[in-house]
Amino acid sequence: MSFSARLAAGVLVLLVGLYVGLKLARAFALSIAQGMPFVESSRVILCQIVSGLYVGLKLARAFALSIAQENHDAITAADKAAEELRIRRVKEADAAVSAARSKVLELEMEEEKPGVEPV
Repeated sequence: MSFSARLAAGVLVLLVGLYVGLKLARAFALSIAQGMPFVESSRVILCQIVSGLYVGLKLARAFALSIAQENHDAITAADKAAEELRIRRVKEADAAVSAARSKVLELEMEEEKPGVEPV
């Protein structure tokens, strides 16, 4: 599931929870106002606030975790690319050194041949 889909689902769950909580709080307040004590509305409202905070914190945690995982993946990919570039450059440098060494050895061999004067 993509990040934006998870975020949209979390916001939807939060909004539905708040809507249901407000409807319940209103129903309890109306029942108390009509003289039918159902449940103390302050306890219901407190329960809804705590539930909303719990759900909100879980969503925030999931959001932060997904960002951290994406950041870790990006850093790992960048490190891997940098390491591959370093290895390629080392190989190119080794090949250049080897080619230069072979040319120097050829020149030294030509100078050591008897009867051939260096130019």
